[in-house]
Amino acid sequence: MNAAKIVYVVDEPTRFGVACGTLKTHAICGEESFLVYQEEDGKVYFELTAISKPRHWLAWFFYPLVRQLQSNFAKDSLHAMLEAMTAPNAPGRAAGEPASD
Repeated sequence: MNAAKIVYVVDEPTRFGVACGTLKTHAICGEESFLVYQEEDGKVYFELTAISKPRHWLAWFFYPLVRQLQSNFAKDSLHAMLEAMTAPNAPGRAAGEPASD
């Protein structure tokens, strides 16, 4: 089982995020953090940070595949965040308000 736990949470007026760390039963040893923050100029950023190394021998053997899966996850996370931010019912957006560029 590839279990993980929440390591910390950021809950501030202009920053929100969470970090997850793998448990000893996980095939990979590492941590991922997801952070959304707003700068003073109003721009919003999404930051994904991940550090990892194989823990199980199968993860070492399939390391190139593991790295590709991690890369795909990062791209999928960014895509999901962009979709959520540009959705018509996104928090902070008035009904019918177009997404800003």
